[in-house]
Amino acid sequence: LDCDFAIVVEDIKIWKVLHNAADEDNFQGNLRRLDEWSRRWLLPVNSNKCTLLRLGNKTQVTDMRRNYMNGIPFRAAETKKGLGV
Repeated sequence: LDCDFAIVVEDIKIWKVLHNAADEDNFQGNLRRLDEWSRRWLLPVNSNKCTLLRLGNKTQVTDMRRNYMNGIPFRAAETKKGLGV
């Protein structure tokens, strides 16, 4: 992965600053690689539990495309507990 991430017990947090469409494509590629890695090591990610928290200017945030893993789009979250590791 070429973005920041943390794996703690059974949680994975992955994040990246996104400025443009190329950054979004790169982030989605990281999600795809994470999914491939988890399958290879028999540690599948439960895509139904994945959420996406976007921070930033509201107009910029709403213009961004949806992210997904294993063909399942992430649910949007407005708040998230436990951001710190």
